[in-house]
Amino acid sequence: MLQQLQLISKQKIHDILHYFPKEDARIFLTKYYRMKSESLIGSAIYTSQNKRIMHFGEKTLSPKEKHKTKYWNSWINRYYDIVVPIQLVQEKYYISLRYTIAPIQKKLYKYIQRIFLLVALISIFVVITTIIILRSLILIPIFQLRKDLVHAGEVIQQNEVKASSFQSLQYKRKDELADVIEAFRQMFTQVRNQIKERKLAEEQLSLLNEHLEKRILYRTQELEDANQKLIHNAFHDELTGLGNRTQLLQVLQAHFTEKKQQEMFAIFIIDLDRFKYVNDSFGHGFGDKLLVAFSNRLEEFKSPETTIARIGGDEFAIYVQNVYNSDQAMTYARKIHQLISRAFYLENQEIFLTASIGIAIHSERYQNPESILRDADLVMYRAKELGRDRSEVFGAEMRASILKRIQLETELRRAVNSLQTQVQNNEFQIYFQPIVKLNDHTITGFEALLRWFHPKKGMISPNEFIPIAEETGLIVPLGSWVLEAICEKLSLWIQEFPHLSYLQFSINLSGKQFRQKDLPNTIENLLHTWGLQGQQFKLEITESSLVDDPELAREILLSLKKQDVKISMDDFGTGYSSLSYLHQFPFDTLKIDRSFVSRLQQEGKDIIRTIIALAKTLGMDVIAEGIETKEQNEALQQLHCPYGQGYYFGKPKNASETQKILQQL
Repeated sequence: MLQQLQLISKQKIHDILHYFPKEDARIFLTKYYRMKSESLIGSAIYTSQNKRIMHFGEKTLSPKEKHKTKYWNSWINRYYDIVVPIQLVQEKYYISLRYTIAPIQKKLYKYIQRIFLLVALISIFVVITTIIILRSLILIPIFQLRKDLVHAGEVIQQNEVKASSFQSLQYKRKDELADVIEAFRQMFTQVRNQIKERKLAEEQLSLLNEHLEKRILYRTQELEDANQKLIHNAFHDELTGLGNRTQLLQVLQAHFTEKKQQEMFAIFIIDLDRFKYVNDSFGHGFGDKLLVAFSNRLEEFKSPETTIARIGGDEFAIYVQNVYNSDQAMTYARKIHQLISRAFYLENQEIFLTASIGIAIHSERYQNPESILRDADLVMYRAKELGRDRSEVFGAEMRASILKRIQLETELRRAVNSLQTQVQNNEFQIYFQPIVKLNDHTITGFEALLRWFHPKKGMISPNEFIPIAEETGLIVPLGSWVLEAICEKLSLWIQEFPHLSYLQFSINLSGKQFRQKDLPNTIENLLHTWGLQGQQFKLEITESSLVDDPELAREILLSLKKQDVKISMDDFGTGYSSLSYLHQFPFDTLKIDRSFVSRLQQEGKDIIRTIIALAKTLGMDVIAEGIETKEQNEALQQLHCPYGQGYYFGKPKNASETQKILQQL
C-alpha cells in the first residue's frame, strides 16, 4: 500500500511540475495544495539545508526527519510523508507531502468484513451438518438404547425378561456403525462404572484419611500420656504410688554432696513378715490390695523431712532427716510398729501384719547411698533372724556378724552344690541319736541328725547353718540328699541285722521340704529303690510347717500314711494351735520340746503331764527330748512318759559308731 502511495505521489508531483515549472515555490505549493485530493492533508517545501520555507495543512517531516522516522510510526499514526527533491528556478528544494491512509484502510476493512462473514457462514453450515450427522448416527441410537435399557430394567423387576426387551441389541451389523455403537455403549458402561468406583474409592479414601487423622491424634495423645507415665514411673512405684528405689537413691545422693555431707539422717528398711503366706492363702490380687493399704498407712509419716519408697515386693524404706542416734531411731521405729499393729480389713477379712525393721544412721563411713542402704538391709535380715516383728540398728559389731553370716552362706551354698548324685559326701555326714524306753533304756530307734564338717573350720553347729539353709532354700536339695543317704544306710543295716527290722529311724523335714507336693512320690520311690518298709520311717515335722497351708499339709500327710510311714510332731507345745492340729492331722507321735524337760522342777512338769494325758487319749506315743540327767529321767518315768532321748542315753554318733551299737543289740 505504501509503495502504491509513493507511485501516485510521484505521478502527481510530475504533473504539477509539468504545469507549473516556472512559478515560484509559494505559488506552486498554494496551487498544488488547493488541488482536490482525498488523501493529501499537508505539504511543505524545504531548502537543501532542510530549512522549511512554506507549509500548508498538517505539519510534515523534513528530509532529515524523514530519514530518522521509522516506518511503523507513520503506519500507527495513519499518515505517510513523501519527500521529493525538485529544481525550481535553478535551485534545489525538497517538497514534503503528507497523505492519510484512512481511505485505503476503509477499503481494507470492508474486504476483511466480507471474509469474516463468508467464514462464519461456512462454519455455521459445517456445524449444522455435523450435528445432523451425529444425531442420526450416534444420538438417536444412544437414546433408543437408553430407552430399551430402562424398559428392560422395568421388565426385570417384574420377572418378565424377554428377548424383545432389548430391541436396540437386535440391530443387524450390516455396516461399521453398529460396531461403533456397540463399542461406544460398552465404553460408556465401563466409564460409568469406573466413575462410580472412583467416587466410592474417593469416599473410602476420605473416610480412611479422617480415621487416620483421628488415630494419629489418638496415638499422639497416647504417646504423650505414655511419656508422662514413663517419667512418673521412673521415680514412683506403679502399685502404691509411693516413690521407688530410684527416687530414694536420688534423695540420698543429695546428702552425699559437699553441701549436705554433714547433715544427719537415718534409713529405715521395713520388710513385712511372712507376707508370702498372704499371697499363697488369699492370692496375689489380695496381697496387692494389702500392700496398697499398708502404703497408705505409711503416708502418715509423710513430711518435708521424710521420703517414703517401696523398694521391693513387700519391702519399704523411709528416709528421715535429723536423726542423730540410736535412741531417736528406735523411737521412730516403735511408731512404725504401732502403726502396723492395727488390723487391716479387706474383703471381709481381718489381717494382722508384723514387720522387721533395719535401721542405718548416717555417719562418716558412708560415702554413697548404696552403702547405707546395704547396711540397713543387712540389719533388717538380722531382725528377722532374731524372731521378726522387731527393729535393729546397724553397728560395727553387727556388721562383722552379718559379714560372717554372709560368708557362711556362701560356703554352705558351695558345699550343697558340690553334693554328688551319690549319697557319699566329704563335708556332710549323718549322725544318729538313740531313742529309748524310759523304763528299761531299751533302744527302739534312732533320730538322724545332719552334721556339716567344714574343710577349714571343722564341724559347724546345725544351729548356725540350718537356719541359713532354710532361709536360702538350700534346705530342699540338702534334705533330699539326707533322705537318700539314710535310706542307703538303713537298707545296709537291715540286710546285716535282719532281727532289728523293728527299729524306727526318725528324719526331720524342714517346712519347705515338707511343702513339696511331690514329697509322697519321692518317699515312695525311695522305699521301693532301697527295699524298705514304710513303718521303718518316722518323719518329724514342726507345727510351723502346717501353718502355712493346712490343706496341702493334710493332703501330704494322708498320702504318707497310705505308705505306712509314721508321722511325728516335733517340738510339741511351742506352737500356738497344737490342739487343733492334733485333731486335724494323723500324727503317730508327739515329741515334747526340750524346753519343758529342762523346767521339770518348775511349771514344766504340769505341762508334760498334760501332754502325756492328751497323747494317751488320742492314742499317740510320746517322746521327751533333751534328757540330760538322771533326775530328769526319773521324773519323766513318774509321769509315765514312755520314750525319751538325750545326752543321758547317748550323744549322736556317726554311722560307723552307730553300727557298733547295732551289733550289740
